Amino acid sequence: MIKERFKRITSFSVIIICLMTATLLAGCGSDSDSDRKNETQNVKEEAVQEKTEDDSRDEAKSEDKDGEQEKTAADEADYKAVYAPVFDEVFEVLDYGFNMDREYKYVSGGLSEKVMYSGDDDLQKSIGYQMADLSGDGVPELLIGSDEEYDGNKRSYIYIICSVKDDKPELVATGSTRSSYNYMGDGHFYYEGSGGVAITIFGENHLSWSADNLVWDDFYFSDEKENGAIGIYHNDTGIFGAKDAQELDISEAEFADKMSSYQARCELIPWTPIGQYRGDNVSEKPVHEEPVGKEISVDAATLKKMNIYLSNFSEACLFEYDRDQHDLYAIFRWVHIWTKINNYKSIEYGTGPAEGSDDVYEKISLENINKVTDKYLGFTLTDREASQMQAGPEEYGSLFYENGYLYAPAADGEARTYFSVISKVEDLGNNKLKLNYSIYSQDLDAYYDGKEIDYSLTEEKAAADPEYEKVDSGYAVVRVDGDAYKLEHLE
Repeated sequence: MIKERFKRITSFSVIIICLMTATLLAGCGSDSDSDRKNETQNVKEEAVQEKTEDDSRDEAKSEDKDGEQEKTAADEADYKAVYAPVFDEVFEVLDYGFNMDREYKYVSGGLSEKVMYSGDDDLQKSIGYQMADLSGDGVPELLIGSDEEYDGNKRSYIYIICSVKDDKPELVATGSTRSSYNYMGDGHFYYEGSGGVAITIFGENHLSWSADNLVWDDFYFSDEKENGAIGIYHNDTGIFGAKDAQELDISEAEFADKMSSYQARCELIPWTPIGQYRGDNVSEKPVHEEPVGKEISVDAATLKKMNIYLSNFSEACLFEYDRDQHDLYAIFRWVHIWTKINNYKSIEYGTGPAEGSDDVYEKISLENINKVTDKYLGFTLTDREASQMQAGPEEYGSLFYENGYLYAPAADGEARTYFSVISKVEDLGNNKLKLNYSIYSQDLDAYYDGKEIDYSLTEEKAAADPEYEKVDSGYAVVRVDGDAYKLEHLE
């Protein structure tokens, strides 16, 4: 529920993603303007070389393609295994949110935007993938994206394009809101980018024969001249810059018509829901039946106490939990963020345990981990139990536990803009309560102005405050332990 609808590790994500999407990407969806300028000459030479090689190989491609496309179901399963690191990283973001403190190998700004602003979408269904041989080399490429509708026009937006190199996934391009890719058929893509009022970019490119980069067929862009006029340009190298392009003598309306004609050629991709990949490869979690109890009223002091208790989970991004089926990695991730927000003085800094390690890590002792889990979840861990947390491959996990410490790469602190507000309390008997709640996000301007969150808010008052935005709702089952609560289930 919450896990599928809204995720981000910190509110800094919003600001950084805005900066990311404002960055103009023309050659490859993950390159910045400065990178492109630094590599302009190389890109230009490689593009020309690729076009020559593509032309000379057309005949070979047509002869080889028929035989290579006869892939069996077993072959497809093999390539699913090859692309497993990509799926693992995507599911990490779907499960735990987009973490601005780590560097992703495959996840794009577009995917992070979809996750953070998904609304009521079930991301396991609305985000999809397709594996198909688009370059003609007999090896399927992987596309991950979703269908979105703007101004009544529905298109398939591609967040990730991957190929295979040396039996490993190779990232070819990534897309985002202001630097997007759509499929045009026959291995060709439509690109559309924006860098402000004066700069619009669009064009057509295709996968190279080796499928490790995109080769431009047509690259159109507008840019402001020194005299303030808007120039319209074209080249077939994908290089943004008037000196590397031909200026066109066409009107802005004709420029817009060209862009519309490309948009009209885009094809909808028959996505396979990404949740199906997970269903095919791992067993599903047991379904938890939502309990129903007798509604009770609580006084203002108790309401505030409950709001604060649940806000400890929402502000530190733990949105799903079950005492009997808990994910140790998710718990440690929550403990790490909670500690940075609420008890940063307990964090130690040092190098990793590996001999010769120079990287600086944040370290949280098992003693301090247990203080958090005992207070909010009602259990503690032995060193042996804590050691059962699986860190996963390097490109997947950023936390690991060793020698009595949880290690996380040192990074900036967390912003705290999420909080929970109780909407209804139900008595389940046996000292258990069901807390129905909503999650609100504080307006960023108010946050940076230093406005404190009012944890005594009722649902009605929170909903009426324009500086708070409701982003989701759910329920928690807690055990009443004296004057404290211990979480048993959260969704």
